Amino acid sequence: MLETEISELKKENSLLLGELKEMETRMDSVANLPATIFSRSHYYLEKKQYEECIDLLIILSEKYPEWERTRVNRRYNEAITALKDLNKEQQRLVEQEERRKKRKAQLLVQLNNNIDVKYDKRKQSTYYTTDRTTICQINRTVSFGIELYMVVKDNGRKYFRLRSSYIEKSHSEYYEPEFMLYDRIELFADNGATMVIIADSENKRSDQDSFIKKELSDILLDTDAVLKFHDANKVRVFFKGKYLYEFDMTYDQLHAFKEIIAKYDYI
Repeated sequence: MLETEISELKKENSLLLGELKEMETRMDSVANLPATIFSRSHYYLEKKQYEECIDLLIILSEKYPEWERTRVNRRYNEAITALKDLNKEQQRLVEQEERRKKRKAQLLVQLNNNIDVKYDKRKQSTYYTTDRTTICQINRTVSFGIELYMVVKDNGRKYFRLRSSYIEKSHSEYYEPEFMLYDRIELFADNGATMVIIADSENKRSDQDSFIKKELSDILLDTDAVLKFHDANKVRVFFKGKYLYEFDMTYDQLHAFKEIIAKYDYI
């Protein structure tokens, strides 16, 4: 009988010890809760979830106002500053996008004002040419023309061509102009873009009278090479043949060139 009572007492003690241990675990968990919340706020801060971090720190300061007040305030201020910086950056991006859209609209208006569009039904092609002046006089008697234009086929294929010209005029009956017989044009832009254009006899024609001589060419260009000139601010041009002439594109020549390139992206 006594042994049975002792056995029962041992069981009760064991149960009591288990319950006591469970209570201690819960108490430890409650005691460590502020640290757990604070640790979680660090996680949110690292993930740039600043609003969640701030909300958690507010809860922590309300529930446990005396717990590590300096550290909590420091992290709260850090999260507030980061949130303000994030909002400013997002606002900058919104304003940047608005400016980009505005510039695009302005560019389209400019393109429409400076580019002429003509459709050739027989060739099933649309031609985009500039309305700007593309002739550059480099001395008293010699001028050069350089004009980029674009062709869009009905099937959607797009490509660039270059019209170039050499013009020499006589200002006196005692001076007879000459052909320069150019066969090569080289373009070098300040952004690193370059292009070499071979003007062979198949792509050239000439015209002359007593007081003027002209050489004209119309040449298909490599599309990728042309597109690299899209952000050029200066282009040096070399005409090579019997003589060598070099000059910088004029304002109108350069902007006509770039506007045709820009039109490529909006068709």
